Amino acid sequence: MRNRKNTKPKIGLALGMGGARGLCHIGVIKVLQKAGIKIDMIAGVSMGAMVGAGYAMDLGIERIQTIALETDWKRLFSLLDIRFHHDGIVDGNRIEDFIKSHIGNAQFSEASIPFSVVATDAESGEKVVFDQGSIAKAVRASLSIPIFFKPYSHDGKVFLDGGLCDPVPVKLVREMGADFVVAVSSFSDLKRFFPNDGASGEKLKKIIGPRRYADLALDFDEKSGSKTVEKNVAGKRSFNLKDITGRMISIMEEHLALPQLEEADIVITPDMKEIGMLDFTNARDIIGRGERAAREVLADL
Repeated sequence: MRNRKNTKPKIGLALGMGGARGLCHIGVIKVLQKAGIKIDMIAGVSMGAMVGAGYAMDLGIERIQTIALETDWKRLFSLLDIRFHHDGIVDGNRIEDFIKSHIGNAQFSEASIPFSVVATDAESGEKVVFDQGSIAKAVRASLSIPIFFKPYSHDGKVFLDGGLCDPVPVKLVREMGADFVVAVSSFSDLKRFFPNDGASGEKLKKIIGPRRYADLALDFDEKSGSKTVEKNVAGKRSFNLKDITGRMISIMEEHLALPQLEEADIVITPDMKEIGMLDFTNARDIIGRGERAAREVLADL
């Protein structure tokens, strides 16, 4: 009989949402691969789904990085089918074509690493897990960021961004069979929403570690803290579309991502200070931040 104690644990990777910030997943995977850490399964949402799809389909992390670096801001918008609709600014059909240009019409059954994608059912609000059929269609569904992208219709259903219900799919990758889960979260401004006073701050410190939390504390002051947020909510400062969307996502991260991250064995949180959802022109810097964050936790792996 085989001794289970000698069985190598299966490592699962949960790649979260974040728009341009999600390019940090590339840097994280580069470091894990270089360290010889084999990823046995991947669950991704939004940009995490796009990066995860490329890696699961054996594009190679260096190739994925090249694609990210070559897709500059101008080219990014040339890939998007920009039309104004009552239900979203960008049609987004060309995103699916872009994905297919790199992995073809690949099916989940063809992935070299078991892979799942999360989207949100626009009608019920429930989480939808894609693990069969077209990978490109699943990733497109998961990337339907509200306000920016028109909801995606497929097989009689309408989908919104997977991050609306599951910003970092830790539980899903555990359900896929992972014994050890590495979660990657690209929170935009952690300290702003989790000050060092009370349960929320202590919870965050436990998840990301005291060192990372201390680094965040050094960047926190009254001007960027919760008092400013209260003033904003009170209407003393006007919000543009980018502000509102960023605020919406940060609130979702606070309420939805933290419970998920508590279930992970390792949480990697690259420093995304001053990096916005649409800052794709900073791709090289964002990838580098992912690398640095991953190197900090290698000892725990």
